Amino acid sequence: MTLKNLLFFVISLTFINICFVDSVFSNSTIVITSENNINELQRLATAIIQGQKNEVVKLLKNGFDRNLLLKKVLVKDYSGRKIQGTPLQLALGAEDLNNAKQPEIAEVVKRALLEMPGGYTEFTAQVREQFPAGWEEKENIRVVKDKRAVTKVFNCILHASPAGDEYKDLERICGVPLQEFRNYLEPKKTIKTGKHFNIQILLDGILLLGNNYDALGGWNSVKGNVYYRKVIGYIERFVPANYAQALSEELIVNGEMKRRFELLDNYGHQVSFYPLDLDATYRLGYDFGVEGGYTHQYLPPLSFGSSFINLIKSKQVELKHWVEDARAY
Repeated sequence: MTLKNLLFFVISLTFINICFVDSVFSNSTIVITSENNINELQRLATAIIQGQKNEVVKLLKNGFDRNLLLKKVLVKDYSGRKIQGTPLQLALGAEDLNNAKQPEIAEVVKRALLEMPGGYTEFTAQVREQFPAGWEEKENIRVVKDKRAVTKVFNCILHASPAGDEYKDLERICGVPLQEFRNYLEPKKTIKTGKHFNIQILLDGILLLGNNYDALGGWNSVKGNVYYRKVIGYIERFVPANYAQALSEELIVNGEMKRRFELLDNYGHQVSFYPLDLDATYRLGYDFGVEGGYTHQYLPPLSFGSSFINLIKSKQVELKHWVEDARAY
């Protein structure tokens, strides 16, 4: 193991906390399991929440105890969210799915679950539990609140009149709204149902950027740079691992991704999307934003990846099909 991989492994372990409860068929009672099973489920949960698709495939092929797919796990992801669910539910909440042409982690776990006796019944039960009746209404309320939050900080930046050192003065003028926005995004309660993150807030932030590109000052403008680094970049700190991997791709073709977090900065140096803040002097959401496999300190030309936006739409459509099919069963 190289020093880089060892460092990544050690840091990754700090994000995972594990406990076990039975799935929907067992009334959520506490499970006493062997140390081997704990380690086995811990490795799977870690791989799922960190978007390690190849590791998930490997674990499920190597004599994995399928009964562990019925157990719920409490984990903490790269963004600090505490999330509880079965392996399938962890993947679904992160929207780590795509389509039959490019199966992602949710599809991989689903296939393993379907190999069990009564697997389809358990599969539909877990999907319905993750997305119970009424979750869409709650999600719509969150979308509206998130859009209001990002619009508020955007308007402060757009209408501010900085002077002198314009960048620092703009940070000062909008310091309170920026901090309020950061506080708003910080994880609160343990997530047990629904999506782990509303990716629409990133799209809404990008739309504000696109619709007001010239008003912000265009490429490499002070207002544009502050908004891109400290608002768009800060939203990106909270995207689930598979979305971070998509942003780390230079180009997404037919939904296929290399599933990695490596980025390049403006000078060709390698930077990691996750784990966050490996370099305290160059931080996502403070010093740069990410798009198309590169970090950007300056507002990039208005071409925020259409392939990334199309991938989001693909995931949303597929998730809707899963939920509808589970409810119809």
